[in-house]
Amino acid sequence: MEKLLIAHRPHRKQRSLTALLFMACGLVLASLMAPAVAAEPVVEETGQTHHLTFHSDVLVADQRVLVYTPPQYDGHKPLPVTYASPGGCAAETDWLENTGLTIADLDELFLSGEAQAQIVVFVSGQVRTNIFANPLADPFPDVLVNDIVPFIDENFATIPNAEHRALGGNSCGGVQVLNTVIQYPGAFRSIGLWSTGWFPETRALIESDPAIRELLSSAQARNGIKYLEYRMGAADNLAGPHVQATLELLGSFGIETDTHTEFPGVGHN
Repeated sequence: MEKLLIAHRPHRKQRSLTALLFMACGLVLASLMAPAVAAEPVVEETGQTHHLTFHSDVLVADQRVLVYTPPQYDGHKPLPVTYASPGGCAAETDWLENTGLTIADLDELFLSGEAQAQIVVFVSGQVRTNIFANPLADPFPDVLVNDIVPFIDENFATIPNAEHRALGGNSCGGVQVLNTVIQYPGAFRSIGLWSTGWFPETRALIESDPAIRELLSSAQARNGIKYLEYRMGAADNLAGPHVQATLELLGSFGIETDTHTEFPGVGHN
């Protein structure tokens, strides 16, 4: 399957290029791990968004998710799922309200055949994540794995296994993804890290905490991720200084990066 290189589409430069680069590249994560399928017939309909409320047992409070179903979704044929956490640990609506990414972009991506049709779940990053604290104290992974994923699997036609489940995050959302890799190794076979990295305080905690080291040293952590990509702006002065140290730390536990892409002239977010 082809990987989306949306930067090669000059007519889109008037939109938020950074959002399209980070998000659209990440949307192919789940399809990279999916088996090859015959070309599907052209579907003339448009994708749909579903803004839903669920109860989080972890937070003991109601939470929201924004779910995009592609034009090919019929409610019967199960599809892979990509979960995306926004920059700034913002609300679930952030990707579609503040980055320039549109439903039309997603429709074109899946109708063109550049990526296999899949459900995209925009999750809220507003779960009291402290990006400087011990990753084991972050409630985001628990909310995602124990509340959101079961909710999506129960209410949509998904392929409910890690092989067909991807997770990506930008900036603060990327830290939440990294923390999920620690807490739930192997829960998502495809991982996207976009303009993110652990800060020095967190890296020091990881290196000194036996519980974290045991989780990252497990066979699930080493073998559970089949594809890990890192994308960032080459001029990112916020996350940029911490990227290499983060990737080296992951590599010390046998978690290697498959793709590392930097976009010239692009800063943070």
